[in-house]
Amino acid sequence: TVAKAMCRHLHLGWSGDFGPIPDPERLAIELGVADAKTVHTLLAPTRGELLPSALSNRLRVLGLQDASPPSLLLESLAAANVKLARLNQGMSERARHEESQARTLDAIAEFQNRAGASTTESAILCEVSRSAAKVLGEGFYAILLHRGETWELMQFKPSGQLAFSRVITQGTPAAARKALAAIEELPLAGAPLAACLPWLSEHLPELKSPNALRVLPLVGDRRARGLSHDVAAIITDRDLAQGGLSPGPFSALAVCWSAAVAAAARQEEFRRLGERLVELNRSLVETQTRLTEAESMARLGEMTAGAAHEMNNPLTVIAGHSQLLAMRLEDEKDKAAAQEIAHACHDLTELISSLHLLASPPDVRPSDCSPQQVVHDAVALAQSRLGKVLRVEPPAAWNVSSVHIDARLTSSILAELLCNAADASPETPIRIEASTDPTDDTWSIRIRDSGRGMSARALQHAFDPFFSERPAGRGRGLGLTRARRLAEAMNATLSLESVLGVGTIATLRFTNWRAIAGANKSVA
Repeated sequence: TVAKAMCRHLHLGWSGDFGPIPDPERLAIELGVADAKTVHTLLAPTRGELLPSALSNRLRVLGLQDASPPSLLLESLAAANVKLARLNQGMSERARHEESQARTLDAIAEFQNRAGASTTESAILCEVSRSAAKVLGEGFYAILLHRGETWELMQFKPSGQLAFSRVITQGTPAAARKALAAIEELPLAGAPLAACLPWLSEHLPELKSPNALRVLPLVGDRRARGLSHDVAAIITDRDLAQGGLSPGPFSALAVCWSAAVAAAARQEEFRRLGERLVELNRSLVETQTRLTEAESMARLGEMTAGAAHEMNNPLTVIAGHSQLLAMRLEDEKDKAAAQEIAHACHDLTELISSLHLLASPPDVRPSDCSPQQVVHDAVALAQSRLGKVLRVEPPAAWNVSSVHIDARLTSSILAELLCNAADASPETPIRIEASTDPTDDTWSIRIRDSGRGMSARALQHAFDPFFSERPAGRGRGLGLTRARRLAEAMNATLSLESVLGVGTIATLRFTNWRAIAGANKSVA
């Protein structure tokens, strides 16, 4: 109305209207309630007292004028100022809230961009710490996780890098359940460390005032998240007020952190399951291969057991008579032929013995023995088979002084490997190495040559019976097969690594090797 516009123009009272003040003169003309001259006269600076005077006279007639017109104007201005102060306060609070929301959205966007390049749970936790430090300000930041029966406390640098990590065992299961409940019931703004997790202060000796820390929960339903831990919380000496954040926006950021940690935990779980599946498939293939080999060996054993007796008796007769002929014959040519018959009988007897060993390996009799003596016996056996002295470089230092193995079978395996190495590199020395692996508690002996190496086909079929890439007559192809059969009988493994033109490494690895008498101490 024109009257309302005039009152607002003259700042009389408060109408509750925050919109722009319309022009009273134009409004009076549009509504036809007065001419522009009349309105202008009422609003003119020189006649500005007309309307207040008229109002004062009207109030006096009605008996409502208890204060002088100047006092009424001052009261109106005071009331307007109070209302204006309230409006300013509300607008300031709204501005702070909007600023907090904007900072939170920026923090969420930056965190998601950085976390997108991180796939592991540890990397995501580093990004959570870095994001918290940027939002709340630099200070002390750590993340507490509860995994199964233990707690894991990880402290981070302001840059988000992991400073240290320690595992904490906290009292009884009842105490752990109480601590978990305390974290889950925390408000978004957190609570003092001394109030909810007082026992954690004992594990922060490097801090001068650990009681000044606060616990901020990483919110979310952990069962829905599928986390690898029961509960997670941020330990810091900062609070939301210092960071200029309100609980509402901070809760959105905390949910973002928690969701990222959950996604990383699931990815790690999927990765572990994938690796486990690959391992199981590989184990299945190996088991099927061993089963096939065992069936083949069983059939070979049945054949060998039946043929050994029938073949050994005639071979014994042939060998005996050929040796007698060699002794009685005077003609050198005939004598050489008889000796060749005896040697052929001997080779065939050895072949039958090897086949019988593949089908029925000898009994294993482990005992505490010196690894140096085992290698010494193996070198002597190999030299006896080859009829020459081998150039061997033994280990510079033995890391164990005693092992619990079958010395006789081990020497036989190593002798076979030494013979192969000598054949591959007759002009270069053969290196023998020994070592232990603390990750799986194994002890290994390696035979390394600098020969021509093995082709991919030879490496794939090296342990197959009767396989050989050497020229005909150079070997029966049973040496490595027999060596691996003896290794399996001792629950050991025999493996080959080879590079063409570089050489071959044969590794004999034992799992149950520690001396019973406790003499397997490390030696310098």
